[in-house]
Amino acid sequence: MSRLLPVRPSLTHLRNEAKAILRAHRDENAACCRVLRNLKPFAKASDEEILAASVSLADVQHALAADYGYPTWALLKQRVERTAPPIRLSPSPRWYHGSPHELQSLRAGSTVTPILELAEAFAHRPDRVNINIRENDQEPSRTIIIEHNGRQAGFVYEVHVDDPSADLRPHPESTMAPGEEMIGTRDLPLSLLTAVAAEDPPHAEFSDVPARPEGDPPSDLDPDRIRTVNWAAEVLEPMRMRHTQLVHRVLVTPGGPRSWDASSVAELRDGDFVAGKWGRQIQDLRESPRAELCDALVAADGVVLEVGVGPGGGFMPGVLDRCPDARIIVNDLSPAVLTLWADFFRRDNLARNAVFIAFDRAAMPLRDASVAGIGSALGLGDERGLAEAYRVLRPGGVLVSWEMRVDPTDWAKLPIEFRQRWQRTSPFFAEGLEPHARRAGFAIAWVRVLPGRALRPDDGGLPGEANRHGVTLKVDYEYLLAHKPDA
Repeated sequence: MSRLLPVRPSLTHLRNEAKAILRAHRDENAACCRVLRNLKPFAKASDEEILAASVSLADVQHALAADYGYPTWALLKQRVERTAPPIRLSPSPRWYHGSPHELQSLRAGSTVTPILELAEAFAHRPDRVNINIRENDQEPSRTIIIEHNGRQAGFVYEVHVDDPSADLRPHPESTMAPGEEMIGTRDLPLSLLTAVAAEDPPHAEFSDVPARPEGDPPSDLDPDRIRTVNWAAEVLEPMRMRHTQLVHRVLVTPGGPRSWDASSVAELRDGDFVAGKWGRQIQDLRESPRAELCDALVAADGVVLEVGVGPGGGFMPGVLDRCPDARIIVNDLSPAVLTLWADFFRRDNLARNAVFIAFDRAAMPLRDASVAGIGSALGLGDERGLAEAYRVLRPGGVLVSWEMRVDPTDWAKLPIEFRQRWQRTSPFFAEGLEPHARRAGFAIAWVRVLPGRALRPDDGGLPGEANRHGVTLKVDYEYLLAHKPDA
């Protein structure tokens, strides 16, 4: 029988309950097993089997939601946020703080806000912020436009407030609506949501990062750890790294849009997404043909570059499963996504030779012929990324790839103007990577195409537009192993 939610349910209490269950599982405390049996794999499992299994926070949240009679954690959250009595001081159950500094707790007198975008602005340390609020006459809502002149890199935190009436007071000089800019009355606990890159980074030499004193033991907590990894200095291109900043263990290069907004990253962090994905990806990457591709990267015996790692991990989990000390550059356009991986690796003491660098795949800050293997799961994007991959790969080095390719029969049903336009913007999706890799100079070792799935209209711009032409696109999965020919 499902448990009943309390009369005044608290999302904070539910999150803490899920974390307590996860801690109990890690401590091999059988008290957690009753709730975890709500997960299908554990429905008939013994306590010993449950405690021996791998469990993530997302798994625990799913089990806890089922314990309260809800099929998913998201639906339980919606129920709590919709029906909980409104907090007198705030329209939101979550509070945020932005700062250019790494913080362990929030001091009394610091500003908090329920508006995530405002916290993001203050993370850049502006000396001028302009907030333009537009009322919506058609419905009870407002549009808030925030402009600021901050340029520093910084951090966005969630502040854990148990009792807003006691822990917060209105900001005495605020011009915002009541409850939208508050001051903490005591020191408050917080957790990091994301790092934000400098909008216009100051000039900084990569070599200016100080080295650790000789004899000082290595520590994942040290932001200058990157300087102590000798191989990284041999791979990185000094001139392209001139404007790079080290932000929360992630090297951030300027330029290009950052593809994940703070709210999406917050959802990934709340659900401990990368930790859960890690275990599942390792299992998937032990199966053929992915296993062969991971084996090829490890066998390349040198620096590996994972392009566009995203929150899914690409081939990286498979490489580190086979070789935990692999020298690997973990790349994404989004510093915030890389921060999720950096925090997970630090927490679980994984991959001490991993370096996290945010850069555009079309302008890799790496030396020519400097890496032994490149892994890409939907990461290279177009010919520019493929050309850069060829440039930085050493002769004899390997490229492994997983791409989604539209079924040729479905593709032929679309108007020719439509196909030409999408071939320019998403060439690999339209044609697969193989013909482009050959033209770029790669020698193809093998290609395997496996049946994929039908795309929903809401899966992206291409399937949505195709659906308006009356075509449901199906995709195949293309796995490719290629080499850069020896000089």
